[in-house]
Amino acid sequence: MSKIGDFIAWIFICMLLIWFAGLIFSTDKCTRVHRSAWPVIYGMGAVESLSENWVSAGTKLKMLRYKANGAVAMQNVFEKTVYGDKEKCTK
Repeated sequence: MSKIGDFIAWIFICMLLIWFAGLIFSTDKCTRVHRSAWPVIYGMGAVESLSENWVSAGTKLKMLRYKANGAVAMQNVFEKTVYGDKEKCTK
């Protein structure tokens, strides 16, 4: 693999480890549910930042809606998978 590919792979691995650490070291169940959406929130934030100068205001609003819907969907999947129907957290 090229040096740039190795660099990107290490960044991805580090981000994944930070996400897992954020999930593991939280003491509250609802905090874990909220943190489960970090990949969606920060991934879409990066896309929004990179495309800021090339997209229209309407597209920015659509991306913001995708980000919010994706974060809530990720939290719902994590909540149902890990805690089942026992725990309900606000989103």
